[in-house]
Amino acid sequence: MLNKKISFISGVFSIIIISLVVGLGIHFVIAWTGPSASPPDGNVSPPITTAGGQTIGGNLTITGNLNLDSLSLHSASDYLNYGSNLDTVSRMAFKDAQLDNYGSVYGSGDGAYFGLLDGDGNWSYLAAKDSYTAFRVNNIERMRIDTDSVDMPGDLNVDGQICMSGDCRSSWSSGGSGFVWKSSPTTLSFTEDGAWHDIDLTSATSSNASYAIISWAAWNTQDDHIVDIRFRKNGSSSTWEAAAMSGGDAPGRGSGQFIMALDSGQIMEYKVATKHVYGFYEVEVVGYIE
Repeated sequence: MLNKKISFISGVFSIIIISLVVGLGIHFVIAWTGPSASPPDGNVSPPITTAGGQTIGGNLTITGNLNLDSLSLHSASDYLNYGSNLDTVSRMAFKDAQLDNYGSVYGSGDGAYFGLLDGDGNWSYLAAKDSYTAFRVNNIERMRIDTDSVDMPGDLNVDGQICMSGDCRSSWSSGGSGFVWKSSPTTLSFTEDGAWHDIDLTSATSSNASYAIISWAAWNTQDDHIVDIRFRKNGSSSTWEAAAMSGGDAPGRGSGQFIMALDSGQIMEYKVATKHVYGFYEVEVVGYIE
């Protein structure tokens, strides 16, 4: 009698176990979805594991902190997109383990302003869209580049030369307005053929000279004998004329000084337009302007 009870209980228990196994198997068969393509295509992305070289398709949302030993970002396109939950401002801050602020990449005004903030939160580099670019130190603007000009308040220290329209200089004369008076004037000699000629005044001035201060005198020893000398900047059509003329019963004399603009090579042009036999002249460089 006892054996029959044990056999009955064992049979019931076996039936229960078989039912559970069959039920679970049917459930997994119904829930399973096969690949959408022939192997190896159509596989679903694997979950995040401890293995390397993983690929995640879609967005990855992390609500807490993401701690990494190092971070390397790559993009298949020509840009890496960084978004912000704010409507008009985007900011990427750089901090150390103690949360000390080193600076930020910052943008505001719906894209109107973009640049770098220093550790105090002040602009150090500011690019205003379609307007200007500015550089600041201690929140004080030191340089602004507009669409047609460059403004630099304060001193500019350059180790080398500064070139303006081909005029390159490494130094300027100190003090005053740049006038240099020669202790000994340099006398110039000219070709007398009525044509324009170049004359290099570098040795009479300096390699930084922009203007020459010219002293001239012209005279004659007979009536009606004329001296006509003309000067101009190299390549210029405008002229400055120095002339001494005599007429009537007595000889004549004329003299004066003028400032002549020089090109970057300290060249000016001259022409002895008229010089009669008894006409004389003297032209000297007495100073220059740098």
